[in-house]
Amino acid sequence: MGMLTDYVDFADSCHSSAQCVNPCFTNCSSGCLLCLDKQYHKGQQRIHDCEKRCGTYVCHYLFKFFIEMRLLCKEVSPLNDSLKVLSIGCGPCSELFALEEMMAKQFEEYRIDFVGIELSDKWRLFHAEIDRLIAVHQKPINTRFIVGDATSELSQLLEEEIDIIVLNYFLSDYRKLHNRSILPIRQFCQLLYHTIIDRMPINAYILLNDMNHNDSRDCFDALIHEIKRKKIVKKFRFHKPLEVLDKYTPSYSNRGDPNIRINSKYTTRNFMRDYSPRTDCSSAQVLIEVR
Repeated sequence: MGMLTDYVDFADSCHSSAQCVNPCFTNCSSGCLLCLDKQYHKGQQRIHDCEKRCGTYVCHYLFKFFIEMRLLCKEVSPLNDSLKVLSIGCGPCSELFALEEMMAKQFEEYRIDFVGIELSDKWRLFHAEIDRLIAVHQKPINTRFIVGDATSELSQLLEEEIDIIVLNYFLSDYRKLHNRSILPIRQFCQLLYHTIIDRMPINAYILLNDMNHNDSRDCFDALIHEIKRKKIVKKFRFHKPLEVLDKYTPSYSNRGDPNIRINSKYTTRNFMRDYSPRTDCSSAQVLIEVR
């Protein structure tokens, strides 16, 4: 957990020291929680355009995303000790920490090659910090970060064989960027299948983790429909989806209500006030084993 907590420390310091480069959504003094809330829940925008707000995002969401991905990774049984991962919409890369923990538990010696595609260049600073922490903690991880639109950048990977694809809170964002239309999602899933999935090796995985509502689950179904190879699909949701949506999730298995324990160094009054870290697992998840 040392690398993860060091990363949170960096995000905290980045939020404290970085300058806000765009007009705030709210009349805040120094914190970005209100702006983050409006960005994600009030529809003003979806793309991160400020390192200061990125720091808040990590401190607010990273614990939740890491635990959700950790639970999903428990369903993965890699055949080899070398793993090639593609994360689309990687942002702060919470999935990388969960994948590293998974590999370390299953193999004495292992290697992860991680390719992340991210639309916003404001995550560059955080990706550089991940590389620095990998070196400091001597982790056998090699990273490559690509800044750009995934629909264009996937062509860079036509010659590469990917073992795991991660879509961690990507599909819901992508759908919102396209006025909640399902058609661009279907087109993206077709592109992803023909460029990457169709060439994935035996025992390859696609890991989907996203908001537990119909917009996201429709995106899951769109991707599953596109995959022409044999596949094993497991669907999960956490115990308490929004009540109004409960009847729409009969095919999703309960995963209980995991208690996310935050390191005591982050339960200080200042940290809780500034970031109000999320401690609930509330996503819907799909694991696709492609054969």
